[in-house]
Amino acid sequence: MIDIKNNDFTLSQRSISQALPAIKIPPLPVQRFGSILTDAKLRSLTQAMCLSQEQTAVGQQDAFIISLLTKPESVYHRISAEQYGCAVSNLEISVSTF
Repeated sequence: MIDIKNNDFTLSQRSISQALPAIKIPPLPVQRFGSILTDAKLRSLTQAMCLSQEQTAVGQQDAFIISLLTKPESVYHRISAEQYGCAVSNLEISVSTF
């Protein structure tokens, strides 16, 4: 569950307290993932980033670069064993052009 307050989105305390133990998958390949905003690729990249506990991931959509970066206060939460059950708190997302 996500709590929304004053344009701030946070993972609910209930979700955090019931999180499953972390699992570790192999690191992501060092590459820029193309067409990141189609076919749920951004969600899949975020999930892979969370499960592998990577600190950065980069995608591209046309002339835009989408960078996902963790911060020192970022935390990985495995909130369920389902396909999309991993969440990253304090994930910074930036969009730039090249």
